[in-house]
Amino acid sequence: MNLSPRHLHMFVALAQSLNFSRTADRFCITQPTLSKIVREMEIETGVALFERTTRTVRLTRDGEALVSVAARVCAEYSKGLVELEALASGWRRRVSVAALPALAATLLPAALAALQRSNPDSTFNVHDVYTDQALDLLLRRDVDFVLGAKDIIHCDLDYDEFAHDPFVLLAAAHTRLPAELQSWCPQTLATMPMLKLGKDTGMQKFIDRHFCQAGVTLASPLELNNVGTISQFVKASFGFAMLPLSTAKMIWTPGLAIHQLEGAPQRALAMVTRRHDEMSELTMALIQLIKVEAEVMLGAAPGSN
Repeated sequence: MNLSPRHLHMFVALAQSLNFSRTADRFCITQPTLSKIVREMEIETGVALFERTTRTVRLTRDGEALVSVAARVCAEYSKGLVELEALASGWRRRVSVAALPALAATLLPAALAALQRSNPDSTFNVHDVYTDQALDLLLRRDVDFVLGAKDIIHCDLDYDEFAHDPFVLLAAAHTRLPAELQSWCPQTLATMPMLKLGKDTGMQKFIDRHFCQAGVTLASPLELNNVGTISQFVKASFGFAMLPLSTAKMIWTPGLAIHQLEGAPQRALAMVTRRHDEMSELTMALIQLIKVEAEVMLGAAPGSN
């Protein structure tokens, strides 16, 4: 049966007023148009709904039976619209983001704090996970966008590249480095004891690829799964680490030095969103705040050369 909610509302209103002229005015249509709609409804239902003379209009017995059902449907429809609006309003006041742990720690805190001050009724969800997990959350529609590195490209996603995160050398403070390490020199770095992250991490794959392109392999005395653990081994002068600047800043403590190497590989950072999806104003505001924080973060490193 092809009856729209508007048609049902007209039927209920006409059943209550029993006046074609007033009902037509209420819905901003002409009386002949209303009469045509009633005839179409009678064809759809297969029964006469009104008995109409030159002076009176009244419901038929079938019309009386149907109007209560129509009124209930209209009420449920209106209730559904209210619930839908409430959900939409909640969506406009909620932001969920997945971010690489280093970016979640360095870019999100100040950006979210600023957004919360201007939007105190809003709610925020942060998932600090690695690239594969982050993109899975985005594709499942569990987050609004991903703050990550442009490592893995999906055809259903859009990538808004907004910054570059250079790889830096993390060393124990006061460690004397070879003179040639003012700039990126993979041959020299390959001779140094270089602590590595697990092979499956995006940042380790990225830097390994650049060493491979230079025809050298890192000499690694130890492979660890946590950057915080790496920082403590570096601090104890067990070795060095090549990490993105954002990660190095996240784990830096006194006793460590971050050495920025001219010409070092840079990992592209991007806001990743679902293609063709519309973002709320709150989400777009957060993205802009993150971009501002990125400009600050990629400035001078603490303890740097």
